[in-house]
Amino acid sequence: MEPPIPKFNLDVIHTLRELQQQHGLKSFDYQRYRQYCTRRLRRIHKTVKMFAGTQKKYKGLVIQPEDVTDTRILMILLLQAERAWAYGEQLKYDHSTTDAPRLHRHYALKMAKAVAHAQKLLQITKYVANERTITEVEAYTNEILGHFHVSKKDYSAAKDSYLKARKVYVSQQESSTPMVKAAYLQRISDLDQNMRFCNYNLGDDATAQTETLQAGGSSGVLKWRGKTISVNSEKVRLQLATAEQATSDISSQLEKEAEAITASMLNKIIDMYDKAFIAYNDAIQQVKQDIAHEKETDSATLHLLVNGLKYNLLEHTLARNKLMSRVHTARLEDSSQQKKESKRTTALDLARLHDTVTQTIEGMLAIPGVEDDDALANPLNLQLLVHQALKYFCQAETFTNMREYGHAQPLYLEAEKLISEGLIFCRTAKIDDSEVVAEGEKVRAAKCRSKAAALLSEEASVPEVAVAKTRLDKSFVEYRPCESITRIPPDYVSIPCRPVFFDLARQCIEKPSFSHRLVGTKGGAKPSIASKTTPKPTAQATAQGGDKKGWFNGWSWGKKPE
Repeated sequence: MEPPIPKFNLDVIHTLRELQQQHGLKSFDYQRYRQYCTRRLRRIHKTVKMFAGTQKKYKGLVIQPEDVTDTRILMILLLQAERAWAYGEQLKYDHSTTDAPRLHRHYALKMAKAVAHAQKLLQITKYVANERTITEVEAYTNEILGHFHVSKKDYSAAKDSYLKARKVYVSQQESSTPMVKAAYLQRISDLDQNMRFCNYNLGDDATAQTETLQAGGSSGVLKWRGKTISVNSEKVRLQLATAEQATSDISSQLEKEAEAITASMLNKIIDMYDKAFIAYNDAIQQVKQDIAHEKETDSATLHLLVNGLKYNLLEHTLARNKLMSRVHTARLEDSSQQKKESKRTTALDLARLHDTVTQTIEGMLAIPGVEDDDALANPLNLQLLVHQALKYFCQAETFTNMREYGHAQPLYLEAEKLISEGLIFCRTAKIDDSEVVAEGEKVRAAKCRSKAAALLSEEASVPEVAVAKTRLDKSFVEYRPCESITRIPPDYVSIPCRPVFFDLARQCIEKPSFSHRLVGTKGGAKPSIASKTTPKPTAQATAQGGDKKGWFNGWSWGKKPE
């Protein structure tokens, strides 16, 4: 009797999430992920010594249940399926940018190959793996099968495959660890987006289609100014789905921390906003690239899509800046919380935040079509007036804290002027003015406090002449006259100095002559520069050999004829 085959355990979903996040799919780089799968497969083949042939001939690698002695052999089939799927997704993106039928056929073939590898993995795991691994592989196979049906434009079969995989993921994530549960939740979110896409293309479910339209970029459309803009690029849809997920996370986080937002929680929310900003910026960049390659007749929709994406980006930026200003305002008003924090919030910090908010609103109003739309322009114009008034108010508070009341009063008056304009605008546009009234009362109260402090400081700053009640010499316990300390002016004291007559006598001293010590050198070298008045050599010295030049002067071959 043959021994039973051991049951192996392979966390398929958790393992795939880590591989995809670390090797390119975090930025939707399918080519990088496919190349990683190829390198990983080569390393595993060398480790387990299972090859598909020799260096000269390819035979093909056939894995049977009896050959599985390690989980790495199961990883071979899993990575083969992932490599084919990543290659198919890469071709799908290339097909969305360039309308080439060959790329779509190649994309469908790669998806079919991924299905074949996944089914082979499922067949082997039924013999060698435990129940949990088999369940995960079944869900993974159904998900890959759904991608294959989408490549064939069979959206009904794709939706059924996605539903089967989703049911397994939902049942498994309830009894999983937090890390594995996060992997399941990500898969469920991706499957929901794929099913909405299938419902949108089927068009037979009105409820699903309405949900798809409300989902925005994740379903292939974007709603802006009452218009539904179709998104044909797969990469843009994925970026919009990422931004939508980040927005939902922000909303859920704000609901949890509705009462008070701590510094750590604010940083976490800002990080979520940053993810949405990155997704929107990538989507805008991709649409601009599509516009550069698109025909002029089809570019009007893309330009409208760019404007809608810009508006959404600035809208999220405005929401983040307003959240920060609200949190910092609460910290500034709460003195007990200010003492606990290492870095205190000042009125000048709030002035900078309100200035950033006004710049964001001006950018939103500069988008084509926003000024003409009263539903969008009127609230933005009102917020612009309010935040400009709050900027002047915070600047005035800064001067008040510095006791520069003369500089603070004009800023308070300017803030009150803008608040009055905001109230007039609310009556004209029929907008609720409760927020404007509240801000106006705060500005007026601060102006009154600053004016009262200025009046009090003027009274306190009147110089008071201190009248001495007793004489200075009688106010000390022991009084000594000033002369006992030092004499004023002090006495003259002799100090050493260099004599002056030495400098005068130097010009009268006759310098001795050293000319008799100067003689010529051998070889015609110049004499030492001991004095500027060097005498010329005499005739006797010349006759003694002073005209010799060089070592060989005087030899038979070097002597000149006389």
